[in-house]
Amino acid sequence: MLFVLAWACSPINPNEYGNGKYDTASEPSDEVVDTASDTDTDDDTNGSDTDGVDDTNDSADTADTDSPVDPNAIEIFGRYFHQGNEHYFGDSVYSVDYGGGEMYSYAYVQFSNPQRWLVAQNGSENFDEAGYFSRFDWNIDASGSVWICQSTAYAATASEAQNLPAANAFNTTSGCAGGPWIQLGS
Repeated sequence: MLFVLAWACSPINPNEYGNGKYDTASEPSDEVVDTASDTDTDDDTNGSDTDGVDDTNDSADTADTDSPVDPNAIEIFGRYFHQGNEHYFGDSVYSVDYGGGEMYSYAYVQFSNPQRWLVAQNGSENFDEAGYFSRFDWNIDASGSVWICQSTAYAATASEAQNLPAANAFNTTSGCAGGPWIQLGS
């Protein structure tokens, strides 16, 4: 009986879900990543070409778009809004801008796209959450809307946050640690 109890209380092995930071084990990507640089930076349209090679103007350059640099980025990468607050999932940080200079940030420690959870270290500007770890669960409904739940903001370690039970995505009114999930809009 003691063996069963010890097994049930053992922490999840993060390497089981990928490389320990970004989960890439189950999601190979053939997506071409635009690094926002054109092939030749000389401007030969006005006669100032210095290398004798015709410029290639990359009309498909996406420097001004919100595309992730890492093809294994978090599934919900991008900018969303909820009640006038801006939520941004970047390459390595999730940030929430509440306006008036109030900004919270969460640096990714580990996430799993297949299981849809993120463990992050709370930023120093996060009022009473600073120094702790958060767990976020997310879901994408049939219409493509992103729903997010901060399951905890006060875990002492990343492992403690990761080992919390997942939020109940089937109950958006009270399945997020007893409260509602947040529906993010674009």
